[in-house]
Amino acid sequence: MKRLNTPLTVSGDRKRGAHNAWCGDGVTYSKMYSEFLNDLHGWGNDGVMSAGANASNSLRVTENDTPDMKIKIASGWGFDAGELAQLAADEVTGDQTAPSSDPRIDLVSLDSVNDLIVITEGAEAASPSAPATPADHIRIAYIHHVVGETMIEDTDGGHGWIELKRNLIQGAGQE
Repeated sequence: MKRLNTPLTVSGDRKRGAHNAWCGDGVTYSKMYSEFLNDLHGWGNDGVMSAGANASNSLRVTENDTPDMKIKIASGWGFDAGELAQLAADEVTGDQTAPSSDPRIDLVSLDSVNDLIVITEGAEAASPSAPATPADHIRIAYIHHVVGETMIEDTDGGHGWIELKRNLIQGAGQE
């Protein structure tokens, strides 16, 4: 995780991202990447980095291989207020708890300071709402829980289900 304390300065069309300006002039990949991250921070684009061969799965939350009360989060990168965060390897959570009397919505986020997945439990209610995303966290999904659920699935099938809420950076939009 890198904190971007001092923005790098670049001139002319490099600041605008023109491809030809990046090639052949001795600018290193590391400096280009730092400039890219500083630009993202300046543009206010916080969310999940959607690039590379596994872009569509970056920090994607899914049901466990055999659906149960656990969820899986794919490895990936996120960016939040100058913090570059990484979940280095796929992660499977511990068992989630079904609500006892009313539905509940939990928030799944990546803590951009500690590079940890955090599940913030919402309040049970007849018409529940998701908890707010904590400061320094990147929202990636909601888990919709129902009373008596025995598994969490990718879609609403009468059990708990996952709603992806990633803000995908690099033009892919929000889920």
